[in-house]
Amino acid sequence: MKASLIRGSGRDDTGRCRRSLALCCVWILLTGPGVLAQPAAERERAIELRRISIERVAARQPDLQLRPSMARHLKVRVRSNIVGDADGDGLFDTEDARFLRDLLSHRRIVLDRGQRPLADVAYPCGNLTPADLRLLIAALRAQPTGYRLDSQCHFRQAIGTPLVPEPRAPRTPYTIDDQFADVAEQVPEFGGLYYDEDVLKVVLTDTDDAVFRRAVRAITTVFGKDLPPPESIEPVQGTFQFTELRAWKGRAGPTLSMDEVTSLDVDERRNTVTVGIQDMADRDAVEQLLTERGIPAEAIYFKHRGVFTVDNHQLIPQLQGTTRPLRGGLAAGVAGSSAGSGGTIGFLTWRGGEIGFVTNEHVTTNAGSVGDSWSQPAQNAADAVETADAGTFTGGACPSGCTCTWADASFFRLNPGATGRIGLIAKSSHYWPHSLASRVSVKGGTLACGNTAHWTGSMSGHQEGTVVETCCDVDADWSGVGNSPNVVTQLCQTIVEGGSRQSGDSGGPMYRPHWGFIEVSLHGIYWGSIGEERAFAPMANIEAELGFLHPEYWNEKPTPTITSPQQDEVVGSGAFPIITAKADYFDFEDGTCPSGNCEIKWIVAYGGGLIGTTPVIDGKAEIEFMLGNPGKHLLIAVATDTNGALGPDWVEFSTGNSVPQVWIEWPPNGQQVYQGFTYQVQGNSFDNELFHALNCNVMNWNFPAASSPGSASGCTAQVVFNGLGQKTITLTGTDPGGKSATAQATINVVNAPANTGPVVTWITPAQDSGLARDQVATLTVRGNDPDDKSPISYAWYVNGSMLVGNPGQINIGNTSGPDNANTSTTWTPSDDVMTNCGGTPVQLQVIATDADGDTGSATRDVVIAFPPC
Repeated sequence: MKASLIRGSGRDDTGRCRRSLALCCVWILLTGPGVLAQPAAERERAIELRRISIERVAARQPDLQLRPSMARHLKVRVRSNIVGDADGDGLFDTEDARFLRDLLSHRRIVLDRGQRPLADVAYPCGNLTPADLRLLIAALRAQPTGYRLDSQCHFRQAIGTPLVPEPRAPRTPYTIDDQFADVAEQVPEFGGLYYDEDVLKVVLTDTDDAVFRRAVRAITTVFGKDLPPPESIEPVQGTFQFTELRAWKGRAGPTLSMDEVTSLDVDERRNTVTVGIQDMADRDAVEQLLTERGIPAEAIYFKHRGVFTVDNHQLIPQLQGTTRPLRGGLAAGVAGSSAGSGGTIGFLTWRGGEIGFVTNEHVTTNAGSVGDSWSQPAQNAADAVETADAGTFTGGACPSGCTCTWADASFFRLNPGATGRIGLIAKSSHYWPHSLASRVSVKGGTLACGNTAHWTGSMSGHQEGTVVETCCDVDADWSGVGNSPNVVTQLCQTIVEGGSRQSGDSGGPMYRPHWGFIEVSLHGIYWGSIGEERAFAPMANIEAELGFLHPEYWNEKPTPTITSPQQDEVVGSGAFPIITAKADYFDFEDGTCPSGNCEIKWIVAYGGGLIGTTPVIDGKAEIEFMLGNPGKHLLIAVATDTNGALGPDWVEFSTGNSVPQVWIEWPPNGQQVYQGFTYQVQGNSFDNELFHALNCNVMNWNFPAASSPGSASGCTAQVVFNGLGQKTITLTGTDPGGKSATAQATINVVNAPANTGPVVTWITPAQDSGLARDQVATLTVRGNDPDDKSPISYAWYVNGSMLVGNPGQINIGNTSGPDNANTSTTWTPSDDVMTNCGGTPVQLQVIATDADGDTGSATRDVVIAFPPC
C-alpha cells in the first residue's frame, strides 16, 4: 500500500490554549519595562499600534510559555499576506523593521519547523534573527529605486509583495513526449527531434521547406530556451508521425507486464517504437503480438535489453568524508550504520517550506514509507529524516499488469543543526577530494537524444555519457527493496550510454554544465543501470512524486535585462553599423550593485564573438560596438555579481538594411537631346550593406513613351528618344535585401537643328570604371551627325594632373568612321599616366568632327589602377 502523506493538523483545544499563552508572552516581551514606563496615553497608543501584529507573529510561536494575564489586550486579528510584513498591518513599511527590532531585542525567536512567518525572510530560515532585520532594512532602502529584494525563505518572492501560494506539481509529469505531442499538434508531419553532435535534427514525414519552417517555429514555441542551442537545424526524412508512434507505444504498453519485454520507447532517431526484449529469440512472438494490436511491423524496432538493476548500495569511502554544507553528490545513508543501506544525495531543495535533499526511493529501508533517519556520512548522528516517499502505483498511466513509479524518489528533511547549501553539486574525477562544487542555476529543461548528460555518484565521482533514449518506460529489478514488488516499471526515464557506475551511486544528480561547470542545469537523478546504459528519472517526474521543488542555488544569479536593442528590433545600417547595447542589472544580493563590483560581458553570436566587458553603474551598463557583417545577430549579456554568479539575457536583433543610393550620371537633369538619335544613358549606385555599387543586373531603366526601347536593365543602356518636349527617365536599383531606390532625370527632346556637330555617345569603358595600368584598353564611341554626313573624324584625349610631363592633356589617338556607327581606338594607360599609389583618376575625351567641320564631344571618367605602395 502506498503510504499516505497526509498528516493530522494538530489543531485541538490544547493547541488553542498554547496559542493564547503565547500571545500573552509576546505582549510582555513587546511592552516590557520601557513601554510600561511611558505616560498612560502614549502607552495605550503603543499598545494599539502593536496590538494588530501580535497575534499574527505570536500565533506561530506555540513553543513560547507566557502568562495569560495579558491576553485581554489581544482584541484584533488581522490577516496579512505581504512578505516582510512583521507587524501584520497589511503593509510593508518602516514600522515592520521597528517591530522586528523590538521583538529581537528581547529574545531570539525559534519557530516550529514548517512555520514561515512573513518576517522570516533571511537565512537561517525557521528562526527570526538579526539577519531577517537586516534584509528587511535593505528591502526598505531599495524601495525608492523601484527594485525589490527577494525573501530567502519564501521561494524568491519579493519582499513587500503579496505572498503567492506555492504551486502544486502535477501528479502526471509534463514529459518530453508531451512536448513532442504539442509540436505535432501544430505540425502533424513532425516525427521527433534529436541531436547529431551540435546539429539539431528535426524528423519530418514531409521535409518541404514550408513544413520545416513551421516545425522550427513550433519547436521554438513549445521548448523555448529549454533545448541546448544547436549550431544549426536540419530536417530529416521520417516515415511515421510522432502522434502515430506515441499511440502505438500506448497500445504496446501492456506487453511490459510480460517477462520477455523490458522497455518501450518512441525512438526519435529511428522513428520507430523501440521494444527492449531480453532474448532476441522471442522477437517474432512479440512482433506478432504487437501487430495484432494494430502496430505496423515496419514501425517496430527490437533492442536486446535486460531488466535494469537498481544499484546495490553498500557504502565504500568516496565523497563520504564529513562535508558541510551538504550538497548533491555526497554519500549518505542510514544513521549510525558504517556500511548499511545508503546512496548518493541527489540535490538539496526547498519543498513545502522545508529544506532537505532528494535521493532514490529504493535506497531507503522500505519503499513507500517514511521515517528513515539518514546522515552524512552514514555513521554520524542523524542529519535528516525521510518525510516523502510516493511509493509505487498501478492504473492510470501505468500499463495494465504493471506496478509503476515515475521517479524512484524520496525526500529527506534536514534536522535542526544540519547545514546544507541548496544548489551545490559536488563534481569529482578523483577519489578525494571532490574538486568542484557546481551551482544549480536551473531545474529541469530538456535533454534530447544526442545531448551529453553529466552526473555525480558518491562512488564514481563525475561521469558523462550520451542520451540515447528519452521518455523510455523500463522495467527495473526491485527484488532487494523492502515493501515493493520484484519488478517495477519506471515510466518515461532518460537513458544514457557511457560513463561508469559503482555501488552507492544511486540517487546521484544528473545535470548539464554551463560556463565550464560553474553552473549546471539540474535534470534528474540516477537510479540504475544495465551494461553500458544508465537510467535517470527526469525532474518533471520527481516533482510529480514529491511536489514542487526549489533546488536552484540560493546565491541568486544576477538578472540582466537587455533594454536596447529590443527583441527582433532592426538597428543600425550599413556595412559597419555602430550599435549601442544597454542593459539593466539587478541581483538578489547586490541590488543595483552600488559597490561597482559587478559587470556585464557582451557577446554577439552569428558573427562578432566577445565584444567587451563593462561595469555596472547604479544598475545599468552599456557598450558601443561596430558590427562587420549585416543581417541577424544574437546579443548575449552575461552579468557577474559580487559573488561570481553569472546570469545571462539575450535578444535577437538585425542590423538594418538601408535603402541603397541610385543616381543617373547621364543625362543630367535638364539635358537637351535630339529626337531619333541614339544615346547611352549611364547610372550608378551605392549600397551601405554591400559597401559598393549594386550589381548592374538589378538596375532597371524606364524611358518615356515612344522611346525605343521602353525599358532596359543595366548600369548603361542605349535608347532612342522619340516625341518632342520634356520627358522623364527613371532608374530603379534593388539591393539584396529587397529595398529599392529610384532616381529620375528630366530631359528636353528637340529636333536636331541643321549644321550642328555630331552627337557622341561613349560605349566603353563605363563611367567610373577601372582600367589596368599596363593593359591595352579599347575605347569605343558612336557618332551620329544630324546632317547624316560621313565620315566623322575623332580625336581622342586623356585629361588629368598626373600625366607624363604634366601637360594636362595628351592626344592618345585619331580615328574616323562612318556616320551613326561605333568607332574604337586602343590605349595603354601606362604610356601617358604616371604611377600613383592606389590609382589615378583621369578623364577620357573624344571630339568628333563632321564633313562640314561641325564638332561634338563627350567625356568619360575612369580610374587607372595601381597597387598600394
